Amino acid sequence: MIDTMPGHARSARDVPAPILFFDGECGFCDRAIRFAMSHDKRGQLYAATLHGETARTSLAPFATMLQDVDSTVLYLPATSLRAAKVQIHSDAALAVLRLLGGLWGLLGVAGLLVPRRIRDAAYKAFAKRRFRFFGRVQACDLWPSAWRARMLP
Repeated sequence: MIDTMPGHARSARDVPAPILFFDGECGFCDRAIRFAMSHDKRGQLYAATLHGETARTSLAPFATMLQDVDSTVLYLPATSLRAAKVQIHSDAALAVLRLLGGLWGLLGVAGLLVPRRIRDAAYKAFAKRRFRFFGRVQACDLWPSAWRARMLP
């Protein structure tokens, strides 16, 4: 289980920023979260497992849309201009790259040139085999303290 530090954000209601939900047992997902957190120079991205308290409360309004999703969900909180929304599959991955900015952001924009049907087919094919390729995470490694404040339960 990922440890969050006392006194920091404990739920999506406390976080006016994007939250990347991931499969906490997936070795690839663990590496992807580490990549995103280390390249998020603005510290705008939060993370939580799909099996945690934050996912249960934050993603409940999207339950129908997410019933078959088991790998990555990007939650975008409500703003004064739009309601909260989620992105899944390749849309979530590309949106995270755009949030990182720089060359990663350009890659996230370029990825949109590939039709969603093709992107999602590739994403789902990889996601189905992710445990075979990268294994399962038995216990979370110690996260750097700068990241722990952005890890939600």
